[in-house]
Amino acid sequence: MVRKLILSTIVATAAVTNLVAAQDSETLTPTHSDHHYKVLVLRGGDGWQLHRTYRLHAEARRDAIRLWHDGYRVVIWDF
Repeated sequence: MVRKLILSTIVATAAVTNLVAAQDSETLTPTHSDHHYKVLVLRGGDGWQLHRTYRLHAEARRDAIRLWHDGYRVVIWDF
């Protein structure tokens, strides 16, 4: 009898904890990203120039790597 009571208490506590954790993770997940990633390129003596702005870091990084392979110095800024 005591074992069933303890087991029921543990199961109920685990269920409530998982429910609260799931609600917290849903509220912390952003619905959309406000970040913008700007790829800046150093071209000759003109200084740093904006190459393009991206909404996804993966796209900005891919383009920056391509420019870097072409011989340019590249920086990605997060705004």
